[in-house]
Amino acid sequence: MTRTIADTHRVTRTAVERPAPAADLLDRPPAQEWLYRWIKPLASLRLTVALLGLSIFLVFAGTLAQIDQGIWQVMDQYFRTRYGIAWIDLYIFFPRSWDVPDIRFPYPGGYLLGGLLLLNLLSAHAVRFTMKTRGRRLVVGSVVTGIGALLTALLIAEVHFAVPTLHDFYVELLLITIVVAILGVGFWQLFHKRCGIVMLHAGLIILLVSEAITGWFAVEGQMRILIGDSSNFLRDIRSVELFVLDPDGASDPEKDIVTAVPQDAIRAGRTLRRDLLPFDIEIKSYLPNSGLVQASTAPVADRKGPFVRLPEPRIGPIDYAVVARDPVSGTSSSGAVDMPAVDVVLKDRQSGETLLDGRLSLMHTEFLQQQLDLPQQLVAVTVGDKEYYVGLRFERIYKPYTIHLKDFKHEVYLGTTRPKDFSSFVRLVDPTRNEDREVRIWMNHPLRYAGETFFQASWIPEGGVEGGRAIGTVLQVVENPGRIVPYLSCIMVAGGLIAHFLVGLSRFTQRRLGT
Repeated sequence: MTRTIADTHRVTRTAVERPAPAADLLDRPPAQEWLYRWIKPLASLRLTVALLGLSIFLVFAGTLAQIDQGIWQVMDQYFRTRYGIAWIDLYIFFPRSWDVPDIRFPYPGGYLLGGLLLLNLLSAHAVRFTMKTRGRRLVVGSVVTGIGALLTALLIAEVHFAVPTLHDFYVELLLITIVVAILGVGFWQLFHKRCGIVMLHAGLIILLVSEAITGWFAVEGQMRILIGDSSNFLRDIRSVELFVLDPDGASDPEKDIVTAVPQDAIRAGRTLRRDLLPFDIEIKSYLPNSGLVQASTAPVADRKGPFVRLPEPRIGPIDYAVVARDPVSGTSSSGAVDMPAVDVVLKDRQSGETLLDGRLSLMHTEFLQQQLDLPQQLVAVTVGDKEYYVGLRFERIYKPYTIHLKDFKHEVYLGTTRPKDFSSFVRLVDPTRNEDREVRIWMNHPLRYAGETFFQASWIPEGGVEGGRAIGTVLQVVENPGRIVPYLSCIMVAGGLIAHFLVGLSRFTQRRLGT
């Protein structure tokens, strides 16, 4: 068999194919190209994974910290940090019986990580999800998306509350779903097959923004009212204030002048001076939580007045000293709150005479009034021929309206103390809005008024004894401009996932059918 030269010398040609440049890199203006090069690293998926990993560890550390601290202290120290850095204690990762060095290390806080995640998402949108729609679809998509954004803003502003029939929570969810559907139609026109991913990311962006809105602007407090009584202020049980009451300072004999010092100013080593007061207030120390011990058995360092005097049956009044206690744990199910105390020295501004050197606490005020249904024991300070009263209390937030408790209904399941139904029948009077109406507030049916939500939280038992006859109500009042945003975000994320699944299913079906 004879082979030809062509058979023995075959030439193999290999074609080297080079990837074509991406479409988004072609015909890019110089200014846009410069911006793209700066934004692209921020849109990195590796950065997303790194930030999520850092966030998971921060949540883990914050959860462990609640063994020793309250949930609000942990929120401020780890997540809603003022300067973006959280200082984590080393001992929280070990059993409390171990002798762990008192070491704290810096770590990115919740606001910093959330802000970086938000920047990462926005950069990803700018780099990967460019609009390629032109002509009529661009106009229609822009108009429909604009309408959806306007309706979203109206929902967040709670404009629908002007119509009483739209107050229901399930109606709100229906309205949110309709608005998200309108946004979905607009995104479909603008981004077509990527509309689901765009909506999902938009929902995540809104969720991150909602936490910032809640952390910065939300106000929460309790309103405790006895049957037949009224109230026009909230108590913020997360912070305290030092107050001085001047009973003779007001021209109206039924009113007093109160000078309040917020908790941020109550720091050890500071001297507080107020123009309305003839004395200065020196802060010696601050106790995050306190309790009561009989003065005769209290440690010598804590046997400082003023004592809390409690009536005892068949014995008579007994003096109790205020002593330091560990902060209430965030993992506790008792519902207890911290009762801070502060060591102060009051000095006459003119003579320098010491008017008071003692310990003020919530045990003298809030504990007696709210827990034991006893009068507050304020400390009297005399300057010349005028008398002032000094004390510590939960921070008060005064409102332009007044809530009158007309009646309170409390029902439990037969043979138990488990609540079956409890509701407040109140009268809301607001002269600034010409509002005067009667409302019933009960479980899962709050009152929403002027951007605030009134929840039926608890009740006041007679004599402060658990299980006693209910003599009043406890309303939890929340003002949160971003209240509706988490619901909107969750429905947007769910809608985005559904849209992305349907687009993928449609493409898969078309390939299978060969169309």
